[in-house]
Amino acid sequence: MWWITGKHWQANPGRRERKPCDVYLRMPWGEHKGKAICDVPRSYLTWMRGLEDLAPELAAQVQSELRRRGERHVDAGTVIGDLDEEMTKRIAEDPEVSHEVAGRVNDHWLDVVEEIRQRHGIGEETTLVIPPQREPDCRKGA
Repeated sequence: MWWITGKHWQANPGRRERKPCDVYLRMPWGEHKGKAICDVPRSYLTWMRGLEDLAPELAAQVQSELRRRGERHVDAGTVIGDLDEEMTKRIAEDPEVSHEVAGRVNDHWLDVVEEIRQRHGIGEETTLVIPPQREPDCRKGA
């Protein structure tokens, strides 16, 4: 069961501007049942995002709310690739590191990167979640 709640709007333009949480989905179950999605703690929304059997509409609303709060999603493969590229570049450019040592360090670095990819199951569709520094107040139109 889905509950869409909020203010009732009349066809009177200019009466009042809508804020992001004026119309929102309410939690249909769980410890936050009946609360607006924007009032549910981020930790609970993060937990919900990991549920495999979450209804698509609710999953989309949870994802949207986390984004609204400032959470970013970055491709994990790109981040690891950037780390790899930057580390290799810095090792190669360091005048105090011999060519032989640079080669060994780079080999170890590549091994570590591959082990991390495998350990955490990082593939082409893996994203890193970067939480916001502070959460906006949904009642203030943030």
